[in-house]
Amino acid sequence: MDRKEIYSYQDILTEWRNDFHAHPELGFQEFRTSKRIAEILEELGAEVVQGFCKNAVMGIIRGEKPGPVVGIRADIDALAMDDVKNAPYKSQNAGVCHACGHDAHTTIALGVAKYFMNHKEELCGTVKLIFQPNEEGTVIPTGAPLVVESGVTDDVDMMLCVHLHPDYKTGTVLLRDREMLASSDDFKLSISCEGGHGGYPHSGTDALIAANQIFNAYQTIVSREVNVLTPAVLSICYLQAGSPDALNVMPCVAAMGGTLRTLDNSARDYIVERMEKIANAICEMNHCTLQFDDQYTCVVLNNDKEVNDLIAEAAKEIVGAENVMYMEIPEMGSDDFAFYKKDRKAAYYYLGSTRKEHLGEYTFHQPNFDLDPDVLPIGTAIMVGAIEKFCK
Repeated sequence: MDRKEIYSYQDILTEWRNDFHAHPELGFQEFRTSKRIAEILEELGAEVVQGFCKNAVMGIIRGEKPGPVVGIRADIDALAMDDVKNAPYKSQNAGVCHACGHDAHTTIALGVAKYFMNHKEELCGTVKLIFQPNEEGTVIPTGAPLVVESGVTDDVDMMLCVHLHPDYKTGTVLLRDREMLASSDDFKLSISCEGGHGGYPHSGTDALIAANQIFNAYQTIVSREVNVLTPAVLSICYLQAGSPDALNVMPCVAAMGGTLRTLDNSARDYIVERMEKIANAICEMNHCTLQFDDQYTCVVLNNDKEVNDLIAEAAKEIVGAENVMYMEIPEMGSDDFAFYKKDRKAAYYYLGSTRKEHLGEYTFHQPNFDLDPDVLPIGTAIMVGAIEKFCK
C-alpha cells in the first residue's frame, strides 16, 4: 500500500465529504447522494451497478490477479434533525442532517475505490463497494436486508464496515470479537375502549389506565424474568392519551411504543412473547382491546476474530498499536450491517473522528455533529490495508 498516495487524497476526500454533508437525504430518499456517488465512481473508472435496493449503488473494482471478493458497506442516509453548526458545509436541507458520520463512511469507501482503481495490477481479487440506503430505519425494513436479498453480495467472501466514533480522538480504532451490537425491535401498542366522563368513571372505561399498567408491568420483564447475566433493554419511549383541552374526558384510545435491545435470540423471543401476553391480559382486565405490533428490525451484530485481526494489523501500521483497542463489553445500539454476516466472514469497527481538543463537544445524533477531516485518509488507508492483507 502506498500510504503517501492515500494521504495525498486529503483535499478531494474533504471536498466529497463536505458536499455529501451539505446535501443530506433521509432513508430511501437519497436520490442526489446516489447520483453523485455513481458519478464519482464513473469518473474513477469503476464498474457501477444500480437498480437494486431502491437507490443503492455498487462500485466494483476487479483486480488483475485472482483472489477473493471483498465487500465494503457504506451507509448513505442522514437523520431527520436540524444542523445547527456554523460551517460552510452546513446542511442545506432543512430538518435533515448527517449527524452520524454516514457522509464520511461514503467518502472513505470512495477513497478505497480511488486507490484500487490506481492499483488494479496489484489487487488480488475483487472489491465490491456497497453504498447502502436507509441504515437509520426511516422506514422498515432497513436497507441491508434488501441488499442481501438482491443477491449482489452472494459471491462476497468477507464484508467490512467502518463507523466513525466522535467520542474518541482521531485515529483511535475500536474492535470487538464476537457480539458487538444488539438486536433491535420496534414495538407499538394501540389500546382502545369506550372512554367515559371523568366525573363518572364507574360508567365508562379508560384506555389511559390500561396503558399506565402496561407501562409499569413492562419494567419488570427484564428485571425479574430475564437472567441477570443476559443483557437486555426494554424502553418505552412514548405514551399518548387524552387531551389537555378535554380534562374531564377519559380517553378511549392510548398509544405507546418503544425499543427492545438484546444480545441473545432466545431472550429476545421470550421478551416479545411476554410483552404481548401481559398487554393482552391487562387490556382484558380493563375492558379494553389491544393492537400489538412488533417489528424485528435488526439482528445481533457479530464480528469474526479472523477479520478483526486483519483490521488490527492494518490499523497498527497506520495509527500505531497504542491507538488500537478492544471493547470489553458490547453495546446496546444496533446497525443493520449485521445482516451481511450470514454465510460470510465480517467485521464492523469504530474509528475515532474528533480532534483531541474538541472531544466532548458533540456525539452521535447531535445537531452540531462534525468530524476531523484528517480521519478520511486514515479511514481509507486502514480499509485498503485490511483488504490487501485478506487478498494476498
